[in-house]
Amino acid sequence: MSYGPNLGDVYRQIGNYPIYTRLDANSRGGSMRRRDFITLLGGVGAAATPLAALAQQPGKTRLIGLAAGFNEQEMKPLLEAMRAQLRVHGWIIGENIKLEVRYASGAYGVDQVRSLIAMNPEVIVTQGTGMLTVVRKETKTVPVVFTMVPDPVKLGIVDNLRRPGGNVTGFTNFEFSIGSKWLELLKELQPSLKHVVQLSNLDNPNNVQFSKYIESQGDKFGLDVTTAQLRTAEEIAPAIAAAGQQPNGAILVLPDSLLVISRARIAEAASRHLMPAMYPFRAFTDEGGLISYGPNFSEIFRQAAGYVDRILKGEKPGELPIQAPTKFELIINVKAAKALGITPSPMLLTRADEVFE
Repeated sequence: MSYGPNLGDVYRQIGNYPIYTRLDANSRGGSMRRRDFITLLGGVGAAATPLAALAQQPGKTRLIGLAAGFNEQEMKPLLEAMRAQLRVHGWIIGENIKLEVRYASGAYGVDQVRSLIAMNPEVIVTQGTGMLTVVRKETKTVPVVFTMVPDPVKLGIVDNLRRPGGNVTGFTNFEFSIGSKWLELLKELQPSLKHVVQLSNLDNPNNVQFSKYIESQGDKFGLDVTTAQLRTAEEIAPAIAAAGQQPNGAILVLPDSLLVISRARIAEAASRHLMPAMYPFRAFTDEGGLISYGPNFSEIFRQAAGYVDRILKGEKPGELPIQAPTKFELIINVKAAKALGITPSPMLLTRADEVFE
């Protein structure tokens, strides 16, 4: 099962410039509060600039780099979404742009990033906090559009969301406060729940921040929250087996490339040890997981293509505001629930964006 708020009701635009305003409660009756996420684009006057003045130079092929924490299979639909949106803006791969992709497959791809930077791309798109961390260490000059990074201010990536400055801008996937919502949903799904074990990649700085925050929220829901710190896929099954020794327990999987790539392994182990599990992305429930709550990956990459377009046409990344997702999705896998002996409440099923077997 997966779940995420639909923020469409609080999404507005001035011209082509999105604004996010304070959300006092989750959509569909959720109780999570989000802090102010105002992201008014700097230099609104740029909207009036004729596109002809920013047009790409005839005959010149522009190089875009992409550094992905996911593997090639995971990235395929996301790249398709980005390519399609680039085409909308007039950028066609093989004609006026070239796209070089490097995959880290759940690791920190220092060598991949260095080989990419050596090609002198005009802009680099990154997927995940791990690859952004590596790219930032390797260049302070190449424009970077990051995707799927939570709370970049708390992570120390930027000081200001509206005007990030430097060579970095991009699109978040979560604020750390969503961790409270994940716990709330787990408790609603299984009221007898007493213990939650988080699966966290110790090498991922956002996982470290997430786990600390979520542990601090456990008392609010009458839950004992601990963290299983992992570095390799081989450590996942033993961690779930250990968690399964406690009665009335559940698993909470934190957002991380290694864990996403290992989702089949996680779902199988959770099922074998009869552990309910909350996941951050729909990909987990599609693989047999119980419940997920998170943003739509493809939409994030479509938005990233828009920022790539603007940077190639002369805008500075540091003047483009960092943006939050406009929609989160709650997905419930009823087949997985039945296998665990769990009957989701009618109210929870009604609030879900999708329920499937």
